[in-house]
Amino acid sequence: MVAAVFPLQATAAVSIPASLKSVVFDATYYANKYADLKAAFGTNATSLYNHFVNNGIREGRQASPMFSGDYYLTKNGDLKAAFGSNRESAMNHFLSHGINEARVTAPPVDLGTNIDVRISMNSGGMNLGYTGTNVWTVTPILEANQYWTLERQTDGSYKITNKATGKVLDVYAGSRSSGANVNLYASNDTNAQRWFIYQNTNGTYTLRSKCGTTCALTVNGNSTAAGVNVQMNTFNGAAGQQFKISKAGE
Repeated sequence: MVAAVFPLQATAAVSIPASLKSVVFDATYYANKYADLKAAFGTNATSLYNHFVNNGIREGRQASPMFSGDYYLTKNGDLKAAFGSNRESAMNHFLSHGINEARVTAPPVDLGTNIDVRISMNSGGMNLGYTGTNVWTVTPILEANQYWTLERQTDGSYKITNKATGKVLDVYAGSRSSGANVNLYASNDTNAQRWFIYQNTNGTYTLRSKCGTTCALTVNGNSTAAGVNVQMNTFNGAAGQQFKISKAGE
């Protein structure tokens, strides 16, 4: 049993503000990623959270696709120099400072480069498309306006270009705020047009803009309908933040 091998401590090793809890901890993700925790705690979100803050972060466990203490230290040299392998200090830095900085926070997936894909909702199956310059959910059809080219960057992020317009997926005004709109815009190589793609434990993907570290691409209201706005919202693991990415021809 995990409780016996890793006894819980009385005082949490890190202090996670309620407003940021969902960014670094997703109970479903944590349980599904680690079989020993699922066996010990099942789906009990409180027990899983207590294990993470008291033990899991120190052990190098990852409780959200959006943040990994080990990766945060490894990929940010200044933090590695300051904190060594102290994952608790790394998380505290992220929660107090890193959330406002364009840092790499978790291991992104490598889907290849210069590949054409469809990006669709895991629930309902609607594709990402557009009207004018605004990005919406659209009923799937085999046309260029629903295909996107993924171009991998040296930092592991992607530039995502619409095949029909040549414009790229962009966070309006480079906003870090929850609720910021997502649109199509001419390529300008800013962080608002760079996307880290993370894989969830159910095989779907979550997309985070490099311009902010707490928000993920979201279908408004987790709707499964066509014609629904796509925007940025604080990561919470909801269905509206889980996408399928299918290569052209699949």
